[in-house]
Amino acid sequence: MDRLPEDFLQYKHSHHLSKKTRTGLIIVVSWLVLTIVLLSVSLGTIRQNIRRYESMSAVSVESGFAGDVSEDVDIFFISPTLQFQKYSITFPSSGRSFYHTSLNALLSGPPSPVLRDGAISLINPDTELLGFSLSENTAFVNLSSEFLQSADFISDNLFYPKKQIEMTLKNINPEIENIVFLINGQLL
Repeated sequence: MDRLPEDFLQYKHSHHLSKKTRTGLIIVVSWLVLTIVLLSVSLGTIRQNIRRYESMSAVSVESGFAGDVSEDVDIFFISPTLQFQKYSITFPSSGRSFYHTSLNALLSGPPSPVLRDGAISLINPDTELLGFSLSENTAFVNLSSEFLQSADFISDNLFYPKKQIEMTLKNINPEIENIVFLINGQLL
């Protein structure tokens, strides 16, 4: 009984792996181990980025802004001496173009520091930007009808409100030659 059966010995010797097969198996196992390591590292990084994004979203919702980014924009208000004065402010990005962000900042009215300087806007604060496009050197600014009620007590053709928009746009792009104002899609 101390001896192993002859069949067992034959089975043991007949299932040796060839050198080529062992090399292939080592390559496959190494590849699987490397893949598992890379996946675990990648998943950690992905989880970390998801947590970071969720915390940024929570902060932006708490602050009242849907966007995560604010931009520094230069816009023009009217000084107490009726001169156009450039102010640099930080405003939530529109998510569209820098032109949109700048115009939305202008239309939202002067922030507290600007008002403390005595500067004002003659653009009706209920005015909304409906669209903006730039074709060659002509800017098309589509505004809501509230723009027509802008306070221009100096002239009756909306010179000052239009000029605020014009100077803001030309400050961004000095190559703008013409500005076409539209109200609800119709030429002003």
